[in-house]
Amino acid sequence: MLSLVCAPVCASAQSYPGVGLEVGDPHVLPLVIKDLPPAAVRLGITVERIREAMEIRLRQAGIQPESEALRDYCLVIHLRVAGPSVQSSIQFVRTVTYKVKAISYVVVAPTWQTARMDPDQDDPGRILSGLESLLDRFLEDFQSANHS
Repeated sequence: MLSLVCAPVCASAQSYPGVGLEVGDPHVLPLVIKDLPPAAVRLGITVERIREAMEIRLRQAGIQPESEALRDYCLVIHLRVAGPSVQSSIQFVRTVTYKVKAISYVVVAPTWQTARMDPDQDDPGRILSGLESLLDRFLEDFQSANHS
């Protein structure tokens, strides 16, 4: 099986020092699971299954997941299905301020993201496993950025 994995990307125009993953309380993280396309549901993937797997992994890392994005940042999980291929992605999204010619702009943007493409995928367990590996990559960078 062939999987395409994209490297993490960080924003470079943030208004705070660091890599874009720093937060005040790294032990709490809002988690947003985007609505799934009908094709994902037909494969046996549900928002509940994704949320359960991601929350377990976050708790194992000492992070309490929140179900609502009430902070100025959150972790977004997105799954797309195109024919027999499944694309999984994780983004750390936050409020970012940047300046262009002395004008400040405030936007909500991903400051970290990674994705993988799994062609010919119809096994829900393998799809969830792929998401968990993306989350592990995020956790490594997140915990590194927020070590005390």
